[in-house]
Amino acid sequence: MIESGYLRTFFEVVRSGSFSKAADLLFVTQSAVSRRIKLLEERYGCRLIDRSGPALKPTEAGRIVYEKARQMLELENDLEKQMQELNERPALAFACTRPFGSAYLPAILKRYMARYEGKVDFHVNLETPPNALQGLRDNEFDLIVLEHWDNIDFAPFATVGIGTDTMVFVSAPGLGLPVPEIAVDDLIPHRLYRRKEDCCSGKLLAHNMAAIGRDPGEFGNIFLFDDLHVIIESVLAGEGIAFISRSLVRSHLEEGRLREHRVAGFTHARSRTLAYRRQKGRSEAFHYFLTCVLETFGLADDGSASPEPGNAAARQSKKRSEKSAARTL
Repeated sequence: MIESGYLRTFFEVVRSGSFSKAADLLFVTQSAVSRRIKLLEERYGCRLIDRSGPALKPTEAGRIVYEKARQMLELENDLEKQMQELNERPALAFACTRPFGSAYLPAILKRYMARYEGKVDFHVNLETPPNALQGLRDNEFDLIVLEHWDNIDFAPFATVGIGTDTMVFVSAPGLGLPVPEIAVDDLIPHRLYRRKEDCCSGKLLAHNMAAIGRDPGEFGNIFLFDDLHVIIESVLAGEGIAFISRSLVRSHLEEGRLREHRVAGFTHARSRTLAYRRQKGRSEAFHYFLTCVLETFGLADDGSASPEPGNAAARQSKKRSEKSAARTL
């Protein structure tokens, strides 16, 4: 019997046309996705994915499995929804930017689900900052985390600054580019990889170029990919450079597979903010997820989103916050 998780993996691979995109959506590694697809193909005795083109496509057998998987997953979702209504499980919707989702969210979810697996209806969305903030305003999300280099009006929401996100140019050592300071003229001749046109990194790069009196259009050789994995792998292969969140390539930088570069006059640091709606009587599920995010960055909940009184875990967290505040004073 094939577990539904494997069928869900196959479904996401076909829908996205990419192992790496499916991995992002499912918060697993790309190798885990590949292993699951291989197991399915071995179980059914035929190829399910056509890997010959730039985008993955289902074979004839794969289309049959995809349709059956879709039906089974719909039934599973309907069952989960009905059981949730019976059990009155709390719901929690979270949105964040793709860099945060890739760099920090897997570890946060691992800790959170160790306590709340099967106990909360949890939804995660990867969004651009404007879409995440609008979703919070429209009550689609309970809390959001986003990076931003410009001033954003978060009113009337509660906000917590959770450090800064550093944007740097990165290249493979084989390109021989100067480190750490580099001139724009040394970067322009190289192919620049970045995400889609409206991504924050592209907007920040354009802002930076204008700030030093240069034309953003000087980067004429630009390759746009919506897949961060493709961008990073291309740069690792020495095929070009990228202007990217340092948190996404930290391990490659530490191990010497990539080098980072900074340009005088550029804004390389951007703010990272958690925002949520002020509301008394929040569930413990919400409070604990907030705690998981904050403690990832060495911060403590200030108590503004405290759960219902009487919960022991909540009281302990509040005491820790009060002790932290006392030490600060």
